[in-house]
Amino acid sequence: MFLWHENCIFHSIYFLICFIEIFEANFVRKQNQVRDFPKNKIPGNVKK
Repeated sequence: MFLWHENCIFHSIYFLICFIEIFEANFVRKQNQVRDFPKNKIPGNVKK
């Protein structure tokens, strides 16, 4: 029973780490899109 409980905790931590990595990757990608947004959408900035 103790071994099963330990295994369950391990899998929960592993899942949490994977979830955080996926979330961070998506967040970073969104941040990059937001940062690039003015360059892509406003042609007036290029023609100064």
